[in-house]
Amino acid sequence: HKELIRLKTGISLNIKTILIKDKTKKRVFGNAIKITDDYTSIMNDPDINLVVELVGGVSTAKELLLCAISKGKHVVTANKALLADCGVAVVAAANEIGVKVGFEASVCGGIPLIRSISKGLVADKIDFFCGIVNGTCNYILTQMTDNHLSFADALSNATNSGFCEADPTLDINGQDAAQKLAILAALSFGANIRLGDIHTEGIKNIRLEDVLIAEHFGYKIKHLVVGRNTGQSLELRATPVLVDKKHPLANVNNEYNAMLIRSSAIGELIFSGKGAGPLPTSAAVLADDIEIAADLKTEKYSNNMFAYWDNKPVLDAGEAESEYYLRVPITDKPGVIGAIATILGSNNVSIKRADAELVRGAEDAGNVSILTHKSYEKQMSASINDICTLPSLRGTPVAIRIGIC
Repeated sequence: HKELIRLKTGISLNIKTILIKDKTKKRVFGNAIKITDDYTSIMNDPDINLVVELVGGVSTAKELLLCAISKGKHVVTANKALLADCGVAVVAAANEIGVKVGFEASVCGGIPLIRSISKGLVADKIDFFCGIVNGTCNYILTQMTDNHLSFADALSNATNSGFCEADPTLDINGQDAAQKLAILAALSFGANIRLGDIHTEGIKNIRLEDVLIAEHFGYKIKHLVVGRNTGQSLELRATPVLVDKKHPLANVNNEYNAMLIRSSAIGELIFSGKGAGPLPTSAAVLADDIEIAADLKTEKYSNNMFAYWDNKPVLDAGEAESEYYLRVPITDKPGVIGAIATILGSNNVSIKRADAELVRGAEDAGNVSILTHKSYEKQMSASINDICTLPSLRGTPVAIRIGIC
């Protein structure tokens, strides 16, 4: 959209050089664009004033960005792993030199979320946010919900549809979402977050029967990031959640992302759009390029997105409260349901509702499905540990939080 961008902004962006790893790979670029596998030719070119990093990973990307910054070049990145791991160092280096760092594409693809938080809500105080930030997890869970696919089949569909990395481990283990949560928490709460402080769970243990049972109870399973400023501490987690079917986030499907934000002045805002794919990401990268290009006459830049102003501790995961869905796979024997209820009661976990059913086609195999009242994470963890000692178990219990508030 080069001509449209020029008409809207008066800015003409020109790609001069592209750094590639393998020059023998066949590629199609404009004749005026130089191709190189030597990054120093870019860093030492005085005509290049903006470098875009789309390499991925941390170590090489960090080296390239810091080199570009040291040469007085503005930088744009879509690299959430880099920002979550060493964003402080990159921003500090940029501030010292006086260049700009853009990273809109690092969270939620084409949704202008970073810009909305750092600029549109700059005069407001964000108290809470939650949302879907990983398109792979959301695609898999949507396929399991709508088409009643197994996790393995849904993962295969995600791969074939281009919504999954060759190695999906970071996605399905929740690490990708946790990296994005660290960035959002830094922007929203002024907090310097370490990834190890974020309670992180993936979706690889969720089975089709969990999806069907959740649907029976009136919920859909979504993988959410949650950030809450309690006043004394910050609650941060990236986990599966049972969301009421009527909630807006329950109806965000497939590769789409969404974020709900609550602030003290504006109230509740919801952002939604495609969070994965080359075109949404490219649009977000270009938005940063255009903003920087528009301000190139500014003599000194300041990057305040990682200017930490609040040192609240992160709430220990065990002290977080939630209602829970619990599925216990059992062998159908007398007294097993009573034993499970006794264990929950001894750990101060109160049952709101309980169902039991046999598994079709499996002799004496069943599931006990329980919805609890609010309890602490540590109480639920202790309950599961005790339940795992029961001789009538035929598999590992599954516990998922209920609700976003």
